[in-house]
Amino acid sequence: MMTAYSNRAHVLPDDDAQATLLNVSLRNAIPGMFVNFVASLGVGSLFGMHGYQWAWHWLALVSVLTVIRVLVCMRIQGWARHTSAPRPSAVRHAQNGLAIGLISGSACWGIFGWFALSVPEPALHYTACIILSAFTAGAIVTLSPYRLIGPAYIWLMMVPALARLFLNGGSDGLLGLLCLVFMFVMTLAHRASARVLRESIDLGRQNSRLVEEMRRTNFYLEDRVAERTRTLHELAHRDQLTGLLNRRGLTVAFNAWIDNEGGPAVLLFLDLDHFKQINDGLGHEAGDLVLSEVARRLSQSCGEQAIALARWGGDEFICLLRPGNMEDQRDGDLRGAADRLAESIASACAAPFHIGGAQCRPMASIGVALYPECGAELDQLVRRADRAGGEAKRRGRGRFVHYDRSLSIAMQRQATIFADFESAMARGEITVVYQPVVDTAKGLVTAYHSRLDWRHPELGVVEPDEFIEVAEANEVIGRVGHVVFDTTLADAAAWRSLGSSARLVVDVSIRQLLAEGFVDQTLSILRKHGLGPSALEIEVVAAALAPQDEVGTIEVLQALRGHGIVITLSEFGSGFIRLARLKDYPIDRLKIDPALTAGDRQSKAVLEGLIHMARHLDLEVIASGIHTLDHARAAVALGIDALQGDVIRHPAPLTAALQPVTIPWLDAPSQTPDASEIAA
Repeated sequence: MMTAYSNRAHVLPDDDAQATLLNVSLRNAIPGMFVNFVASLGVGSLFGMHGYQWAWHWLALVSVLTVIRVLVCMRIQGWARHTSAPRPSAVRHAQNGLAIGLISGSACWGIFGWFALSVPEPALHYTACIILSAFTAGAIVTLSPYRLIGPAYIWLMMVPALARLFLNGGSDGLLGLLCLVFMFVMTLAHRASARVLRESIDLGRQNSRLVEEMRRTNFYLEDRVAERTRTLHELAHRDQLTGLLNRRGLTVAFNAWIDNEGGPAVLLFLDLDHFKQINDGLGHEAGDLVLSEVARRLSQSCGEQAIALARWGGDEFICLLRPGNMEDQRDGDLRGAADRLAESIASACAAPFHIGGAQCRPMASIGVALYPECGAELDQLVRRADRAGGEAKRRGRGRFVHYDRSLSIAMQRQATIFADFESAMARGEITVVYQPVVDTAKGLVTAYHSRLDWRHPELGVVEPDEFIEVAEANEVIGRVGHVVFDTTLADAAAWRSLGSSARLVVDVSIRQLLAEGFVDQTLSILRKHGLGPSALEIEVVAAALAPQDEVGTIEVLQALRGHGIVITLSEFGSGFIRLARLKDYPIDRLKIDPALTAGDRQSKAVLEGLIHMARHLDLEVIASGIHTLDHARAAVALGIDALQGDVIRHPAPLTAALQPVTIPWLDAPSQTPDASEIAA
């Protein structure tokens, strides 16, 4: 940037112009000093090798002055970077400091000219004159910001040489005359250059400097056009939030990879779990932070194996990856390599971090498609990986699924479930099964967790997650919930009539919980079966406590708990959790996410912290999904209060569920009501 001035030669520039001139000086200072030192090193060595010892002393002087000038310049540069609005006096002092350095450099060259032109060899005379002339001409642009220092620099450099030439006489006198003319020409050139810099217009210089200035301007414009072209390309091919490729950029990168490299590859389609709760609850800024953090983790985790990383849209990401080494690229190993990549990326994404007091574990459901096995075109690969990711989400989130032909069967299965659900409810095909929850210390069955069981005549066993999603989509979840409450509370009344104090545990979705009249309907069914509120335990998932429904959820849970119903928060440790507000939630028990109880050392550390926190909040801790004896013993060692899982008993109809069970970590039978009496 240059500031325009009037044509009066002695008008001083304003403060902004002074700052601009300082910036120009700083920009030219270090390169100029570098060139100056390199030339000094060359010419000093030349004369020194001809036996002139003064050249080495002169070179030492130049070296010391150069170091001092560089340090001064760096200090001024640092000050300029950290000072947004410098005082005019400070700017002048900085400019004067640089000017002193220029004068000292010019004085060194003046000393050189005097001694160099004192030697007897004419060839060295010509060499010295050429070097001095070149440096005088080359310093014109560097000296442009200095209206008065510029001529002084030129004269201080040339006058000693001129004096020596005239003293030498002979042909040196003629050479001195030419140098004198050259000195005056350079002085005028500096004056013109300074005027151009200050007035920001071209005064019609009709010499080579004008051509050079125009050439530099052309280069500058070409650079700006190229930069603008790159910027437009980035805008067209990259996601502005995460810096990853967008859809168009991914397509270009995929096609380029096919043309230049090709070979087996793995495409991962990531869909973040529970992202809507984060985005709606904490706001879009928090959601953007999560997306940016996930993108950073993907870039770091994929490393050199990444062919292309893209944000497909919303909370969806795509990783196109090389499978690894050549052994992994054999057909038999490609699937295993894809598994390792998916596991690594899932682990990287799931590491917890905090946003504004909320702990977030951005777990992802991942669909895997192999190239070229699952398709040779990008659209086909993405579509199939997306389907596999949807299947991963339906299977419980936080996992990965490969695309294969069985997914087509699975999609047909979902369509059948959607079509047959309501008729199956009417025909009584959907029944209730129970799984005991056992106290870890005493081996007592403290509750029976109910769940729906559907034995479809064609599809076989249909998991609750499959048809509950359909029930919510069809807006019949309220009716389904009412039937479940009525059936399960009737069963609970039966086992409690025999002296068992075990509670009934019922899962309640957020939509069902917030339905109008839910509390009154629940109490009415309890009264219908002659049960007190303490006989019922309602379980909601952690995602149900997201801030967008926080007020309504807390009000309903407070009402239920106020009547004596036990409230459990399940899948604690996954998805979105507002740790700062957990103490305000009306809950009695925490059911830990199975992924934590079966996880690695880091997951164990997180679990220990959650248990410690629960103790201080007077909350019981339950671990679900316990499938092995080692798993159970590890959970007991951590101090978990109760366990639920296949290691105790698989979900079963009421009569089978109430049979005595052996508690493997205690090697003792549980205390249960007599199942034969209930059956009778």
